[in-house]
Amino acid sequence: MSKVFGVCTVHSEIDSELQQKIEDLMYEYVESYRQAVMGTRIFPAYFPILTRINGCFCVSDTQIYVFYERTQSGVAKVSFLRLKEGASPSLEALAGEIVGTGLLSKPSGFILPKNVLEMNPEERKSYLKTMAEEDARSAIEQVEAGDTSKIIYDILRLQEEANEILNREIFVDKFMIIRGLFGTVGDFNGFITKIQNLNLLIDKIRVRELKDLIGREKVIPKGLKSIGLLETYLIQKGRNSQITKDVLGNLRDISTLSAGYPRHEGKKINKEVNRVVRKWGFNLARVNYPVLWRVALEKYRDFLQEFIGLLS
Repeated sequence: MSKVFGVCTVHSEIDSELQQKIEDLMYEYVESYRQAVMGTRIFPAYFPILTRINGCFCVSDTQIYVFYERTQSGVAKVSFLRLKEGASPSLEALAGEIVGTGLLSKPSGFILPKNVLEMNPEERKSYLKTMAEEDARSAIEQVEAGDTSKIIYDILRLQEEANEILNREIFVDKFMIIRGLFGTVGDFNGFITKIQNLNLLIDKIRVRELKDLIGREKVIPKGLKSIGLLETYLIQKGRNSQITKDVLGNLRDISTLSAGYPRHEGKKINKEVNRVVRKWGFNLARVNYPVLWRVALEKYRDFLQEFIGLLS
């Protein structure tokens, strides 16, 4: 991975030497992290063939907050945002604000003590390498412990693979949606929050791009949304209609679960939700919501695998 920082977009006056130092440490951290996870399960999800880093950084009195995202194309840039004096927000809170500015769409981040800038290059490189290796070790342990992170990484990788085959950005990986997939589910309320986030990956499928793939000259029934358009595309490609329907069944089931209480109430939707829960092998009287969430993620991953198979 080469160091390419293209055009710098500066949002507040900052010493150019300081900016260069922060660009350097951003790259050193990312490169050390990449080396640490190479050959592990999370490597394909985080580091496909990438040549550029987009990033931004915020400087407080005592700390530097650095955010970056990897990209295969487009103009690489580093942006600077000034924090309010004495501010020390969490990475998660600050990442949400950065996404809102439009500077980055799916940032990863880390915090450094400000005095790291005073280290000589070798000391700084060693410090960043140790820090990146510790962060990578934690991520690898989470995956190997069998939590849902591994499934989410698979989903990200498979969505990117499908987009590459289609040569279009059909499936999205927006930071705020992906972030909402991580974490544990303890009860019904936790499950509802997660399943609605997962359904956003379906709702946010880029229908305009799908319609272009189908062909604007084709007659597309009015009212078709993401799932219906995927079905239309596959059938147009000559795929068996029943197989296509089966492959898309997981998406429809996820959509059904997300449409239940509290979004909608009534006998009809409750009946549909219960049908899916039973179909997935759960007892309605005693639903294990952490397991139900894992199954939902697996169903979406399975859809992507089967969808890619139909594209070949």
